[in-house]
Amino acid sequence: MAEVTFPVSRLPSERIDDYRRLGYQTDALIGWQASRAEQENPTAPFVHFDDMTLTRGEFGREIRRIAAHLAAHGIGPGDRVCLQGPNHPAMLAAILATWHLGAVASPIVGIYREHEVRELLTEIQPTAVVTTAEHRGFAHAEMFDDLIAELGLAVRAKVLTTGTRAGWVPVADLPAVDAFPPTMVHPDAPCLILLTSGSTGRAKAVVHSSRTLVAEGLQVGRAWAWTKSDVSYVPVTLAHITGLLRAAIMPVLTGSPVVLRSHWDAERAVRDVIDHGVTQLSVPGLLLGELVEAYEAAGRPPHRMRLMAVGVTDGQYEAFDAAEAYGLCPSRNYGMSELPTITLAAPEHSVRQRRETCGAIAAGVEVRVRDVDGRPLEPDQVGELQVRGPEQMLGYLDPAVNETAWTTDGWIRTGDLGFVRDGAVHLVGRLKDIINRGGEKLACAEIEGCLLAHPGVSAVAVVPAPDPRLGEIPAAFVVADGGGVDAESLAAHMRASGLAAQKVPAIWKFVDSLPRTESGKIRKDELRRQLWPATASGQQERG
Repeated sequence: MAEVTFPVSRLPSERIDDYRRLGYQTDALIGWQASRAEQENPTAPFVHFDDMTLTRGEFGREIRRIAAHLAAHGIGPGDRVCLQGPNHPAMLAAILATWHLGAVASPIVGIYREHEVRELLTEIQPTAVVTTAEHRGFAHAEMFDDLIAELGLAVRAKVLTTGTRAGWVPVADLPAVDAFPPTMVHPDAPCLILLTSGSTGRAKAVVHSSRTLVAEGLQVGRAWAWTKSDVSYVPVTLAHITGLLRAAIMPVLTGSPVVLRSHWDAERAVRDVIDHGVTQLSVPGLLLGELVEAYEAAGRPPHRMRLMAVGVTDGQYEAFDAAEAYGLCPSRNYGMSELPTITLAAPEHSVRQRRETCGAIAAGVEVRVRDVDGRPLEPDQVGELQVRGPEQMLGYLDPAVNETAWTTDGWIRTGDLGFVRDGAVHLVGRLKDIINRGGEKLACAEIEGCLLAHPGVSAVAVVPAPDPRLGEIPAAFVVADGGGVDAESLAAHMRASGLAAQKVPAIWKFVDSLPRTESGKIRKDELRRQLWPATASGQQERG
């Protein structure tokens, strides 16, 4: 079996000293925080799911019996536990049980199948797997059995959150355990392998420690004044940092309850906001319109919402303004798996800042802008955003990826293009989201923004297409909103907007929808494959 070598933080020692002196980082262990929250008030509601509510004491017992089962099979500090399945209290408890043991949790997004999971298992080398027997017609446990055998993995424990299968132990069958204290590990020891969503290619394995995850929770808690009286709403997968932050990190740090849902449903979300008194909600920008429509259909009922974090998305201003008018306090924020909170908008920030920027740079976080050659740029100049901060990752599990992810002086290269003005970050596109047309660089984001301003366009993605003379030319995939939209009318709209003729797409493809990741990002790699000669890897489906 291949040996797994974890990365070590690249933060300079003097910066770490500053973070600790200023309270941005502590020695708290995420596995111990759940036990502390349980002991402080064991009868308080902790997890709402479907028609059930688990108190802190009841949920703590779920964590202990899963942890005891894994420990009985030799799972401990440094061991990797892969988890895949829909949101469920047992899945959340399994993640916290992994941290209870000082082991490393590696949640996998539910849409991944044999091709992606095979690559991830090969890299992560798990010693335990937690999944569901079946979900939406797909046999997850069967897939893992086949891949474990194919790869010769030494998996010692296999646990099911729901369903049954030979060779697997359902969480519901595990015996109760009254006393099982958390394991002491170093706060810088790896505790999470978080997989990036892979919107432009193969997912990368990001490694975090207790110190970085607690720093993330402290960051959000301070900025949003998050207390045990807050209620978070989590319909997004626990395999993303947003889901983990709101379902695991903030609830165990503050003792606040969470409403956990297995999928997004706008009408259900509105009912939950009212019925459970939700105060903290995160919604992808592309789904904001659905939420606003459902809220209007419900008669705009009174709510306790203090802040609604909206994924960074342009072209959703109508929905944003409606949400603001209804007192939902939408705010755009910017972060990434590698450094989850780069910017934070807060309720006290102006509507303009929450609407037109990605938020103020978070406390302790640094953002700098560099040109393609790494040279500093003046304020307001567009370049690559490079970041560092107290909650940044230790690094990637793959050493080869680390070689290009960092600058020589230890900053994370985001690959995002933007600028900083008055302490707030403005995004304009991706560094790789550039079309090299005969040596002239065209930003896809600029072309997309112009097309989204057309009333007949509901979604668009611009990618480079091959050209024998110029190398690359713009190609647009357009989702039209109604009839009467064609290439000629859109090209005329772009020219009337003042864009250079070279930026008008030479190839137009009108589609019913755009391929997206589970978090809503457009899969531009799939669109490029339709235009460039490539051999796509096959993938067997089950169920």
